[in-house]
This record gives sequence, structure tokens and C-alpha cells, in this order.
Amino acid sequence: MLRFIIILLLFSFQLNAQNTYTGIVVDANSLKSISGASLVCENKNYHAISDRKGQFSIEISEVDSLRFIVRHLSYHPHSFYLKKNDGEVKIELSPLVVDLEHVDVSALAAKKRKLSTGTILIGVDEIESLPTQLGEIDVLKVLELQAGVIRTSELSSGINVRGGSGGHNSFLLDGQAIFNPNHLLGFMSTFNSDLLSQVKMDKDTYHPRLGGSLSSYIQVKNRIGSKDSIKAKLGIGLLSSRLMLEGPIKKSKSSFILGVRRSYFDLFTKNYNNIHEDKKEFSPLPEYNFSDIQFKIHTQINANSFLELNAFKSYDDLDLLSDKSKSLGTTWGNQFLNLHLRKYISSRSQLSVNSGISHYAFDLEQNHHLRLQMQSSVLRWNNSVDWSFKLNSKLNIDAGAFFDYSWYKNDNREVEEDLVLNQYKERLKSSYSGVYIWSDIVLFQGLELGMGCRLNVFDTDRMMVKASPRLQLKFIRKTWAMNLSYSKTHQFNHLISAYGINLPNDLWYPSSEKVPSEMADQLALGFDFMQIKHLKFRTSLYYKQMKNQLDYADGADLLFNDISEQILFSDGDAKGLEIETQYGRGRFTGNMNYTLADTWRKNDLINQGERFHPSFDITHKLNLSFQYKLSPSLSFSAAWFYASGQSITFPAGAVLLQGFGNERITPRVVPLYADRFNVRMSPTHRLDIGLKYVKTHRKGKSIYSFGVYNLYNRANPYFYYFDTEKTVDNTIRILPKQKSLIPFLPSLNYTYEF
Repeated sequence: MLRFIIILLLFSFQLNAQNTYTGIVVDANSLKSISGASLVCENKNYHAISDRKGQFSIEISEVDSLRFIVRHLSYHPHSFYLKKNDGEVKIELSPLVVDLEHVDVSALAAKKRKLSTGTILIGVDEIESLPTQLGEIDVLKVLELQAGVIRTSELSSGINVRGGSGGHNSFLLDGQAIFNPNHLLGFMSTFNSDLLSQVKMDKDTYHPRLGGSLSSYIQVKNRIGSKDSIKAKLGIGLLSSRLMLEGPIKKSKSSFILGVRRSYFDLFTKNYNNIHEDKKEFSPLPEYNFSDIQFKIHTQINANSFLELNAFKSYDDLDLLSDKSKSLGTTWGNQFLNLHLRKYISSRSQLSVNSGISHYAFDLEQNHHLRLQMQSSVLRWNNSVDWSFKLNSKLNIDAGAFFDYSWYKNDNREVEEDLVLNQYKERLKSSYSGVYIWSDIVLFQGLELGMGCRLNVFDTDRMMVKASPRLQLKFIRKTWAMNLSYSKTHQFNHLISAYGINLPNDLWYPSSEKVPSEMADQLALGFDFMQIKHLKFRTSLYYKQMKNQLDYADGADLLFNDISEQILFSDGDAKGLEIETQYGRGRFTGNMNYTLADTWRKNDLINQGERFHPSFDITHKLNLSFQYKLSPSLSFSAAWFYASGQSITFPAGAVLLQGFGNERITPRVVPLYADRFNVRMSPTHRLDIGLKYVKTHRKGKSIYSFGVYNLYNRANPYFYYFDTEKTVDNTIRILPKQKSLIPFLPSLNYTYEF
């Protein structure tokens, strides 16, 4: 009897015993361990989270196989079955970020083949592989090297994409709008490369989640801070210094990452100006400084829910003239605060909720005989809900809703002593809301259909309801892929340059009864080819029709008049061919792309109603870049570009007038204008090179970066002006002259990571 009871107890214990399963979660490309990955059983209450070494353990009493879902915010979800006799389990997750530096071109093509040919995806290593400018690594400089993307000058404050103006692009940092993404008048961006996770740019086939801009959407995402240890990076350059700090708040659960940058150009110029201010005919140097700070907290609420808090602030202060008789100074800055919740409802469905507030302000003050003051700002509160559902292997559905509310402020004053001569104030409000739906359908193997629509509702002094249908057809084969797409876009917020000089004087103005929304229809056809190993070839054709494009009336005065009465609305079209090649093998990686573009505008009140090329019409653009690893720790890179000249308005003639203005004795050159955009500037081209050396220490590593901007000292035109000179027979000649800004410019940067 006793023996029977013992046998029965042992059998009962065996039935209720817990089986412990262990495993590791790793990156599918690098095989590095992944911490903070959640493993959740689909039908039972079993779950685990990988530790800082990527390891996990689960105790399970069931004997049958169970299906688990593995998730991490930086990787694609992965499912696997855990069976009774399984030993240690190895789980490989595919990263959401495409690492262009370490992935072979043939493997990269397979990953990118499902993307539209109008989509650019850039990894951090590709950004870091290009030459630095003034010691800084810059996202926007990498985008400028892409097909279909141009910048009209070296210090232009915006980019132009497929025939659009600089205000036709949306810059999103962690889903939040950045109204002006530039420091140093466009020479570098506000995005901190130490924090970057990935950069994605859409030139066509826009997902209906995206709206409000005509040309492109640049989505920049900062990475999540380390959840297992404190890490830091300190960088010192000729122009600025930077600090990055990241680490866990609660190990394997929550983390933070912080990035700070500050320039010190103003410290040198202020001292120089103070030393020389008493000298005769001294011309003070411009005083300029910039700073930015970016912060992210990420926490895992439970196995299926994640919460992020993002904060950002940038500030620029430029004093162009500063003496006793005259001054010209300007400041501008962005800031935002954003909260983002992501919840995985099931293995097939996820929900994303986003809410944040963004602010941009621009101030300019000129003091020369009269004092001119300009202030412009926009404050936006935005909210969105996005839902994604995978019905089966052949049908995915995305749907969502959004609501934005914006406040606009514009103040301009002209003052003489304490007397206000001219003044213009404007306060506006707008709301922008809507819904969208999108579906991805696999018709059969190798043929996919994407279709959807975005319904836009914009309200100021009148309500506008606009539909934006989107359609995409993809053929995917082993060695080639084709993408055909149609997109309609509407833009309700317009960028207006109010001062006529190349400063970031961004004045945002909403659509209204007098200002219609801008609209574009784009048809794009693209091909990807991978016939030769290590070589990728991509080509795209596009045609875009545009309506209600902003132009200025003759003699427009945007400072002290109703803006809606000073602007014109033109129709236009743009078409182009884009060719891209990428080669990577061994130590060498090279890229080449070429853009052939043709952009037109037409308005009955401009150039007698004849069609004309706008200033950002660049017919030819060629980019060449490469990186070569001389050794595991030393690499050399170079980037060269060529662009045909932009269209400018050149006077038909000029006369010398005397006896008016502040200089009544000296004759002044007064230009006489006829048609707009009647002359092409000289072509621009430039070669930049870079050398990077990495030295590993017992605790951390040092990175030495040396770069040269404009290696052969090309004098690229920035603007033209007129000057006079006396001839031998004592007559006066009026001559056009070119102004160039940035010559041969070396740079050095030191970074220490630990």
C-alpha cells in the first residue's frame, strides 16, 4: 500500500511539473543579442522578456506546442512554436532599420524590393560614411545626394523635391513636425546624428497616414536608449561640441537618451569684434550661435504596450551687422513635446496613439535709419490614432484618424525713434482633421495592390473638404521589381518668404476664403534591377500636375499689407527621370545617381501669361559618392555633385540715377526689370572628402574625423549684384558680378564613446 501511494505521488508530481525553456534573442543581421524583447504566448498566460544579454527563460506545464510572438520596437515581430523537447531556442529578429553599411547590396536589394522606388531609406552607417562638413555629420546633406532632391544654393534653407518648392516638404522627428530643420542658414540640420535610428523619405506612393504636403515626407526617428548600461559619447569639432548620454531607468524595462549640441563660433567673433571695435573702417564679423537638445524616454508598460516621451528644442541667433549706426539680427527656433503609445492588441493587430505640441518662432530686427521689427510664429497641437490589422497572409489593413489645431501670429513694425510709421498684425487659427484607410492586397505571388484614401477637412474662415486617393501596383520578381503609383495630395499651410533675403524668415499662412489649398496629382513608374551580383540599378519616371502654387504679385509688399492680397496662384507641372546605381563589394561601396527634371509654372499675371521656369528648376543633377575601407579602423570617403544653374530674374537694363534716397551725390545703379526668371545662373559643382580613423580602447573608443569641404575651391554662385567702374574715356560701365560664399574649408572632429 505504501509503495502504491509513493508511486501515485511521484506520478502526480510529474504531471504538474514545470518545464523550463531557455533561449536567446539576436539580431538577424549582426547576431548581436537583443535586450528588452517581449515573448508572449498567443493563447496562454506565459510571457518573458530578454535580459541585457538577450537571454530568457519560461516555465511551462503544458506538453503540447505553444505559439509565441516576439516583439521589439526596433524589429519586425516574429512568431515561433515552443515544443516539449526543445532545447535552447535561438530567435533571430529582422531589424526595421536597414544598415546600408554592413548589408551586402544583393541582400539590401531583397529588403528594399518591397519598398516603392520613390522611397529612400537611409541607415545611420550610410550617414556616417560620408565626408563631414565643419566636423559635423548631417542628415540633410545625405538626402541632397539622392535622386530627385535638390538644393538651389549652398546656404539654401530648404530642399526641393520633384518640382516642388521648399515649403512643400514635411519634416517629422519621431512623428512630430519640425517647421525649420536647419542651423547655420541651411549649412547643417537640427537632427543630431548621435541619436538617429533611421531616416525615411517618401517622394511618391505616400501612405494615406501622411498628408498636408505636396512633395515629400522626411521621417526621422531617434533610437531608444540602452536598457542595460550607461553609455556616453562626446564630440568636439571646429564649429561645435556635442554630448550624448543614454542608459536604463529601470533595467530591461525603461530607458532614456539625451543629446545636446552647442556652437562656439560667437565666442571667437565677439572677442575679435571687441578688440577691433575702436579701429577706423573696422567691419565687425557676424556673431552666430546655435544649440539644440533632444530627449527621449521609452518604457515598456507590459509585454504588449510601450510608451514614449519625446522632447526637442533648437535655437539659432545670428547678428549680421552690429555697430553704432546699424544692425541686423535674427533668431529662430523649433520646440516640441510629444507622447506616443503603442499597443500590440494581438499577433495580428496593433494600435498607436500620438499627441504632441510643436512651436516655431522667427524674429528679425533691422536698425538703419529706421527700425524694422518682424515676428512670426506658429503653434500646433496635433493628435492621431493609427490602427493596423493583418487579416491573413494576403490582406493588411491600416486605418486611422487625426486632428490638428494651429495658431498663427504675424507682427511687423517700422519705427522711427518712438514713432510707429507702419504696423501690421495678424492672428489666425485653423483646424485640420480627417480619417484614412489603406489596404495591402496580395493578388497572387509577385503581384501586390495597395489602395486607400485620406479625407482632409480644413477649417479657418471656411471649411474645405478634400479627398486624397492613393493607389499602388507592385510586380516583384527574383531579379527585378516594378512599381506603379498614383497619389493626390493637398497642402493647406503655405510657406511665404516675407523679407526677400536668404534668411529663415519662415512665415506660415493657412488656406482661407482668399487663399486656396495647393494641390498635386503625381503619377510615378519605377523599376528595380538586380541582374548583376553586388550591383543594384533603379530608375523612376514621374509626372506631376500642380494647382494654386504660390507666387508673388509685381511689387508685392508682404510686410505691411494683407498677405492674401499680395500673392498669386499659378498652375504648373513637373516631369523627370531619376537613375540610381549602387555597388558594394568587399571594402568598397559606391553610389551614383542622375536626375533629369523639367518644371514649369503659368500665371496670366506673370510674363504676359507665358509659361516660365521657377527658381528651383534644375535641369541636370549628378551625384557621385564612395567609401573605401583602407583597414578595419581607417576609411576614406568622397562625394561630388554637379547641378545646372537655377533660374533667376535678371534686369533687362540699368540706369544711373542721382539725387534721391540717402545718398544724394553719389549716383546709384537702378535696375530695370522685364520678365521673371529669364536667366540661368552658372552651374554649381563641388568635391568633399573625408578620412575617419577609429581607435579602440579598453573602455570605449576614439573616432578622429578629418574632412575638406569644396576641395578644389570652386566659387559657386550665391547671388549676382551690379557694380560700376570708370573706363579710360571717363564713362561709367555697369557690370554684373557674382558673390560666392564658402571656399576651401577643412575641418577636424574628435569623438569619444564610452
